[in-house]
Amino acid sequence: MCKQPAEQTGKPSVVHIWPKDWSGEHKTYNLLADDNWQSWRNDIMLTFGVCGLDDYAYRILKCPDTSSNLVAADNWKYNDMYIQKII
Repeated sequence: MCKQPAEQTGKPSVVHIWPKDWSGEHKTYNLLADDNWQSWRNDIMLTFGVCGLDDYAYRILKCPDTSSNLVAADNWKYNDMYIQKII
């Protein structure tokens, strides 16, 4: 279970990423295959950086505690699934 203290500012500590905002940024033609790991990795890490998803990819941004910030926790879960979809 992922937990992190949430900020009590009235705004969620994690915002919802909207795919339409990044649709042109994460299209890749370099699909992962047995012989292209390094080039695929470089491409996907660049995509994460351009889309501002590095903290999700490296698991730096932890899921907020649902009991103190449900909106942020729901946003985090959605964003985490979104990055999985990109991969």
